[in-house]
Amino acid sequence: MMHLPESDGGATSPTRTAILLIHSGAQISEFLSESLSANFALSEISLPAKFDESEILNCENELRRLRDSGLEVFLFGINDGALVALQLAQLYGDEISGLIIHSFKWHGPRKLLKKIQSDLYLIDQPLMTINSEDFSDEISAPTIREVTMLNDSIDLALAEQVHAFMNEVRAGIWADDERDLIDAEFDSIVAGLSLDQSTPTNYLDSLDKQIDEEGFQQPDPALVRTSDPMKRNALIAMVVGPIYALVVTVTGFNPFGIEPWPGILMAVGGVATFLYRWQGPSHDDDGAIL
Repeated sequence: MMHLPESDGGATSPTRTAILLIHSGAQISEFLSESLSANFALSEISLPAKFDESEILNCENELRRLRDSGLEVFLFGINDGALVALQLAQLYGDEISGLIIHSFKWHGPRKLLKKIQSDLYLIDQPLMTINSEDFSDEISAPTIREVTMLNDSIDLALAEQVHAFMNEVRAGIWADDERDLIDAEFDSIVAGLSLDQSTPTNYLDSLDKQIDEEGFQQPDPALVRTSDPMKRNALIAMVVGPIYALVVTVTGFNPFGIEPWPGILMAVGGVATFLYRWQGPSHDDDGAIL
């Protein structure tokens, strides 16, 4: 059943927003129906106590019809109709502007319940739940409003809550602008960069550069010949001594009759001389040289 909003003598154009109201059990009150249809195009579907895939397909076709008419669609599910609304929200994501769930409980066809529970993360529309079981932790909605109502004047309060929620969504108050914020941040960073300009430097950077240029000397890896003859002789003894000791031990060549000892003494003496000559001149002071 389709209700179109009344216009003031044709002065204003009909709204471009529709509510697909899906409910089960008793009919909704005439007050609520009139209140919703006064401002939005209201399409109402009543489910039987035991509904099957054909009723769900009927709701799906009505949603497509509203979208093909160029209307912005909000789903409003009451009682078992909330179960069908959840499934449509999972299937049609971006084609649904918002989701309103009223008096929802986890009961219904077992196969349908299992499918909806496993795909709750697909629900990413703004959501308002009214007197319903909590499932907000399992969905991806950018914003969730949870409402608890008393029985007194429930139709009036319900109509006010639905109107407020839909107007906020349409005004963009509940828009998920996290991605827009990230994109804007990235654009601002890129705008500050220029591939044909060097990175600007400050005073501290220039000081560091001067210190590096004045205090750093490029190391020269080339070997420098030792100018001290004692050091050269010590190095020769350190090399020749072990070679002599090795030759005597392996070949039995023993010209001095004392086997490898000349080589050993030569090597030890070379090491001692080299270490001694390696030390710089001694300074009898406290270590400070002016």
